[in-house]
Parts: sequence; C-alpha cells; structure tokens
Amino acid sequence: MTAASLPRERFESRFLVEWVVATSIGWLVGFTICEIIEAILDFFANFSLGSLGLSGGVDGIVLGGSMGIAQWIVLNRRVPRAGWWILATIVGFVIVKVTGGGITSAVDGALGVVLTGALLGAALGVPQWLVLDRGYERAARWILMSTLTWGVAWPVGVASDLVLTSGSGWGFFVGALIGGALGGWSLTRLFHDRRA
Repeated sequence: MTAASLPRERFESRFLVEWVVATSIGWLVGFTICEIIEAILDFFANFSLGSLGLSGGVDGIVLGGSMGIAQWIVLNRRVPRAGWWILATIVGFVIVKVTGGGITSAVDGALGVVLTGALLGAALGVPQWLVLDRGYERAARWILMSTLTWGVAWPVGVASDLVLTSGSGWGFFVGALIGGALGGWSLTRLFHDRRA
C-alpha cells in the first residue's frame, strides 16, 4: 500500500459506510412515515390511500424524498449540484411504486421480484445519472450499476421481509442495507473519473 493510495482508500471506506447508513436510514424513515400516514388515514377516515388509487404515488414521494435527502447529505460534498439528487430519487421511486406492481403480478415468482428490483434500479439510475454526469466522466455507467444493485437488493429485501417479519414490510431494511453497500461501492468506482 503506497502513501498515495491510503487517502483514496480511506475516502472510499468512509464514503461506503456513510452511503450504507444514509440509504438504510433514508429507507427506514420513509417507510415509517408511509406506515404512519396509512394508519392515520385508516383510523380517522376509515379508508386507505390504496382505495383512492394514491398509495403508489404517495409512497414513492415519501420513500424517494426520505432516501434522496439522506443520500444527498453524503453526496453534497462530492457531487456538483447534488440537491437535484433528491428530486431524481423521488422521480425514480414514484415511477416504480406506480408501475412496479404490474411487473410483479405479470411475471410470477422470483423472476418478477428480480425484475421489479431491476426496474427500481433503472428508474432511479436514469435521473440520478443526470446529476452525476455534471461531475464525473462515464457517469452513464451508473444506470447499469443501479439496475444491478437493486436487481439484487430488492429480492433480498423481499425474502428478508417474508422470513423475518412475515411480510409486514419492515424486513425490506435488509434489502436497503444491501442496496446501500452495492450502490456505495459502485459510486466509489465512479468517483475515480472526476471531470477536469
């Protein structure tokens, strides 16, 4: 290990830990807020957002906003105009929450779950790439990285949710940890290609 490589390795390790924490906490806060909104509406009005056809959009805004803000805190020092990351993440989550269930129901079993995760990754990756492209060469690779990351992390979250929490949704936290780890590692590779 050379003296020149040490700062980069420390940077990458620190960033990876921060990214995993931000992604996990962002998901946990967003999911908790979604559960609270649903419980309040159910208690006071005896209806749910799903009955109004709004569940996916509201869930997408809340989850995307929460995760986007948490990740922005980590990216803010490293990516130019990183504030757009929040909007990019909201857009990706809304697209998937509104359309993703159709894929899972159209394709049975594990393949449907993997495709839903890959759709989430692509839906996040495209608008997030536009943010990363301002500061990094070959930022378009993020679309593929994000697609693969969530194509793995989403099925892990689904399996964890079924095994650990009997389908309550809280087990997806494990998927968020995996998504944070894979996504953070992918971003450290991307950060090697900073624009002049």
